[in-house]
Amino acid sequence: MNRESSEYNAKLALALSSRVRGRRQPALSSVRKVNEVNYLSPALKAGLIEMTDPDSPKSPKQRYRNKKTI
Repeated sequence: MNRESSEYNAKLALALSSRVRGRRQPALSSVRKVNEVNYLSPALKAGLIEMTDPDSPKSPKQRYRNKKTI
């Protein structure tokens, strides 16, 4: 594993772990919502990933990719 991917993984882990959690989380109706809340939203807010089609965030064809950091 190279240094760049290690830094990316550390940033991703920090973004996912810094999410505010209450004592109890409400039951979520779908796996998609769980993934969105636990993984996608924190990574998007941290600027680690981006949507391939930002105009249609709920599209079933929506994909995500690593943001280019140059």
